[in-house]
Amino acid sequence: MDTSGSAAATAPTAPTAAYARRQLSQAGSAGSDLAARGRWFRTYLLAFGVESLVLVVLLGLGGRGVMVAAMVGWGVLVAVMAGWASRQRVQLTGAGRRLTVAFAAWGVLYGLALVIGLSSAPGAPAFWVPAAVVVAAPLLVAAMVPLPVRGVR
Repeated sequence: MDTSGSAAATAPTAPTAAYARRQLSQAGSAGSDLAARGRWFRTYLLAFGVESLVLVVLLGLGGRGVMVAAMVGWGVLVAVMAGWASRQRVQLTGAGRRLTVAFAAWGVLYGLALVIGLSSAPGAPAFWVPAAVVVAAPLLVAAMVPLPVRGVR
């Protein structure tokens, strides 16, 4: 041991190459784990997009009983998905903004489809099927475009 009082004598030992490799490996594993845990958001948006497509078709083409059942189904989905989302521990960068933009666009399109369709095209598949696709598009597109995971490439 060097007792000369130099800074070199008290400096910590430099990490070895093996230590550095181990640390890099652990960082890569942590990043992969984070990305995997963040995939719930895609499933969340896909579920709402698909259910939205079904909902709009049922509202436009179904009778009164089908419309009630479709809205009850939508309510159940919202409750289940809200509970599931609240238990997720990973929130990817930009997820909140993407969710806000996707649901805002969905709401405008959904409202337009209902107003136009129920007043001028009740029961017309030529209107309701394409309208359902257009209404669901913001949620489905938001689900398909990957969100960045910081620190992972």
